[in-house]
Amino acid sequence: MPEKNSSSQNGNRVTQTVQRIIPGSSGEFAKIELSGGPVFFVSIETSFRLRIGQTVDENSIENLADESDSLKCRWKVLELLGLREHTRYQLLLKLRKRGFPDRIITPVLNLLEERGAIDDLRFTENWLRLRMKKHPEGRDALFSGLFRAGVSRQIAERVIRGEIDDKTEDEALFGAMEKLNRRRDMSPDKLKRALLRRGFPLSKISRYIRDIPQETD
Repeated sequence: MPEKNSSSQNGNRVTQTVQRIIPGSSGEFAKIELSGGPVFFVSIETSFRLRIGQTVDENSIENLADESDSLKCRWKVLELLGLREHTRYQLLLKLRKRGFPDRIITPVLNLLEERGAIDDLRFTENWLRLRMKKHPEGRDALFSGLFRAGVSRQIAERVIRGEIDDKTEDEALFGAMEKLNRRRDMSPDKLKRALLRRGFPLSKISRYIRDIPQETD
């Protein structure tokens, strides 16, 4: 929000004048400079409704600030998505840390979700395949990982049920065992605990590792 040391006042009404309107290189937004110092980025449509020397009141300045914050928020989301896929919840947390209020964040995320830029189902499918390739885990651990990322129970259960059957989980268990067994100090008991932490059921672990009791520690 701009500071309220405006160029003119009428009673308690704060006003400023438009000093510069600079179109962005993409043609989708413009930079607006006011007499009191604040600079806003707004849609090109909004800029067409302004002119150099025009007086804007406090409500108009607040609207410009909100539109500018919304545009900056959208840019940040697209920047984050350009690095990797995110869930809506992950984006929400990162935007809050960057100082955006929920009243700005929510409509931005809604818009990008409607356009398909944010898709928790797509995130879940990609995350699950990569996880099983790089760090094989059992269904319980996979569900926990998705829950921490903010994926809904419905989506997590749907994707895990569709992607991970008993055969896939057995293959993941073998892959995890192979990696863990490369460690020199990996006794059967340590191996069991490590596999349990990765979400594999004890019944399956015990089927492939000799001399492991059926009780958990």
